[in-house]
Amino acid sequence: MKPEHLATIIKLNNIMGFLPIGLDEILPVVVQETGKLFPDQCVCLYLNQGEDFEVGPCACSCPSGAHCRAGRERPCPVVSDGLPVVVADAGREPGCGCQRAASYACTPIKSGGEILGIVSLSGREAKPFSREDLEVLLSLANQTGLAITAC
Repeated sequence: MKPEHLATIIKLNNIMGFLPIGLDEILPVVVQETGKLFPDQCVCLYLNQGEDFEVGPCACSCPSGAHCRAGRERPCPVVSDGLPVVVADAGREPGCGCQRAASYACTPIKSGGEILGIVSLSGREAKPFSREDLEVLLSLANQTGLAITAC
């Protein structure tokens, strides 16, 4: 793992575990710090608000400054299956990611078996995500799930 990845995971762990801050302050920090690790990606964090996974509070950070809005044409497999989804070329493998994204990776934010939200990376270039990128994204999602449960 790259030193900057580990440093960010430790920083977020300390922020979420020790500082007396609420969820409304945690989510933007998670997105901001994740955006530093993936500067060419749009980072979005969506929280579940309802039984049918209605998108509730959202925090996004995109290199272009434009916020990504998920345009789902079909049910999101991250929500229905509870497993990460990675698409290296959305032109060849369309899915539920942002309509403007050429590639994306989404992972559920969970606590126990409950899906609390989704964190996603999306880019305008079709390119694969490395195993390390996905491990970092999963670690950040896991930490966020613990923080949401604690709030």
